Amino acid sequence: MRAPLLLFLILLATRIVRAQAVDSVGLVRFSDAVLELQNSEFMRSGSLAVSVKAVKDGTNVFALNQERSLPSASTLKLVSTATVLTLFGGDYKFQTFLEYDGALRGDTLAGNLYIHGTGDPALGSDRFKGYPTAPEMISRWVAAVKKTGIRYIKGKVLTDASFFDKEAVASTWIWGDMGNYYGAGVQGLNFNENLYRVKFKPGVEVGDPTTLLGTEPAIPYLSFTNQVTTGERGSGDQTIIYSSPLGNNVLLTGTIPAGNAVFTVKGSIPDPAWYAAYALKNALSESGVVIAEGEQLSGSEPVLASNPKKIIDEYKSPPLRELCQQANYWSINLFADAFFKQAGKRLSGKSGFDDAATAITGYWSGRGGGFKRVLYQGREWPFAFRLGYCRQPDRHTEPGQ
Repeated sequence: MRAPLLLFLILLATRIVRAQAVDSVGLVRFSDAVLELQNSEFMRSGSLAVSVKAVKDGTNVFALNQERSLPSASTLKLVSTATVLTLFGGDYKFQTFLEYDGALRGDTLAGNLYIHGTGDPALGSDRFKGYPTAPEMISRWVAAVKKTGIRYIKGKVLTDASFFDKEAVASTWIWGDMGNYYGAGVQGLNFNENLYRVKFKPGVEVGDPTTLLGTEPAIPYLSFTNQVTTGERGSGDQTIIYSSPLGNNVLLTGTIPAGNAVFTVKGSIPDPAWYAAYALKNALSESGVVIAEGEQLSGSEPVLASNPKKIIDEYKSPPLRELCQQANYWSINLFADAFFKQAGKRLSGKSGFDDAATAITGYWSGRGGGFKRVLYQGREWPFAFRLGYCRQPDRHTEPGQ
């Protein structure tokens, strides 16, 4: 009952607010449906707030408990996507560059190779048809290096993630979430949606220890402590992955269900920029390119290059509108935080979460709607925070938008 009713509400509300004149019959039906939902078993322990405004002029069409503060959950992504689309336009594309510095003499590069990001959250993602996945992106970069004629690198493979600040995760994010895929941090260089998969083999009986089979992609420099045990059949993924945004130690806890030959859970790659350089370095070595200096810098460390860089590959992301559509449809936290930082940097020159929140709040306040400084990050709020529900439609009902 819940899903059909909610879908009906959304479709009916859309029809009402986009009509040339308010559909009085439709409004009555919508009001009845809202009251049905409010009085349903589903809402026994919940709260409901509804705000419908006309797209044409922003006037109120329907409201219920519009001043009530509720947990925003992932509806806050609408603010991030609306802001970045307004500032950059739907055709905007993030760029990622493969560069080198120093001198190229014959087949020898006396310098460093760089992956230079500009905040693209979808680099290496497998969501977008016609765009390279992470392995395909690595292969593309290897081909670009070889096409340049480089066979020896007397330097390092580095990343330049300085487009964003060093704060990968907002201070309000929960420790138990950061190591899981949905808690992935955001950097100036992101890769593979900052995602890796952990593969387990469950035990036979409930309570048996599990076997850690490995990760995909392989990240051998991560150190795992596996405390995951076997749960009942059909119990699903009950794991928690503990790791810090730049650390290499990972604690695996919780349970996975019995009865599976292999059970996979999603984690967030600590320091994804560092991983991108690691993956490229390994691929270059496997292809026959010799690299003299092996240790690359963390993605959070500043890259100091005294020499100008030469671009050997330039990659452009899917259009921003497609990234925003995926962010909202699949509730991708990484995408929302990248948009949040991108918007903050455009508005204020600073990409820190607090700076971006201040800039975005001021931006919308200047356009007739205000959050009264309630933004903290781009994805969603921790459970402790509440948002006045009536404020959100204002972001999307401006004339001409």
